[in-house]
Amino acid sequence: MWGNRQGWIIAAVLAALILAPVGWIVRAARMSAPTGVGIDPDNLRVIQLPIEPDLVWPIATDAGDAGAIYRQVIDAWNDDAEAAAKSFTASPRGELPEAIKLLVSARHLRSITLFSADLNSVINYDSESPKLEKLFAAGEWCYRIGLSETQHGNAEEGTACLEAAFTLGVQLFNERIVFDECRKGMQLMTDAAAAERQNVERLSDEWNRLDRFVREVDDCQSRRLNPVWKTIGSVDPEVIARTAGDMAALATQSRERMWRVEATLKLGRFQYDAGSSGDQAGAKRLLKKLRNDPDPAVSQAAETALNLGIETYRMIH
Repeated sequence: MWGNRQGWIIAAVLAALILAPVGWIVRAARMSAPTGVGIDPDNLRVIQLPIEPDLVWPIATDAGDAGAIYRQVIDAWNDDAEAAAKSFTASPRGELPEAIKLLVSARHLRSITLFSADLNSVINYDSESPKLEKLFAAGEWCYRIGLSETQHGNAEEGTACLEAAFTLGVQLFNERIVFDECRKGMQLMTDAAAAERQNVERLSDEWNRLDRFVREVDDCQSRRLNPVWKTIGSVDPEVIARTAGDMAALATQSRERMWRVEATLKLGRFQYDAGSSGDQAGAKRLLKKLRNDPDPAVSQAAETALNLGIETYRMIH
């Protein structure tokens, strides 16, 4: 009897000695659970502006895609185009600069297929997208020209330019494949709305709508969007060590495409700097799954992340 009992004890000890390391290995290979931005339900929903732009300033009333025109603007924008816009802003006489005329011609179009047809231009590890930067610069000069025109007594022409800048902002926000596109769209909307606010009677219904829109969109970005982006974009080792699970949750569970794309790109960095071996290995496993995601932007982000080489990684840190 004792012999059997002693045998069982020995067997149990041996099992524990064998299973404990196995359990540790299993836990060590598992990705961390989300603890921050990945458990906030707001970050798992589609982003919505606090006020719909069309309710504030209904401009885009025509069916049609503005993407082809915006690509022309990108192609036309260079140092000479910027110099022409700057000169026209100082002295708004004669015809508008060509790139600004193109933006004005697109201001009533409702939809956009722009970077969604050129995913590589925005889904990458570069510090900025040249095409997005050019389009944003053209939009910023467009609203400045609009404000200058109205201040020089050319109300109709000025309003058209402000409308064009506002519509471009709406279009970039609506497409928002990456955070920089979203951020630039919101800035164009608020810049143009703030400029138009100067052209209407103070405290009128129109002024109040524009003023509320500017304030609430700015507040939305600072309170809801920036904290998530601050986590995704952080290179602080302490933040990285505790947010792998959050990035996994955003990449797989969020209904907001922009956060899915950005979190997927961050998982690519985790292949090199995750806080644990489990998070490092888990990031790579998850990226291989996301490479087959039905959303082409997420799939492209996963492919880009998997192809992130150590030299490129070092350049962005």
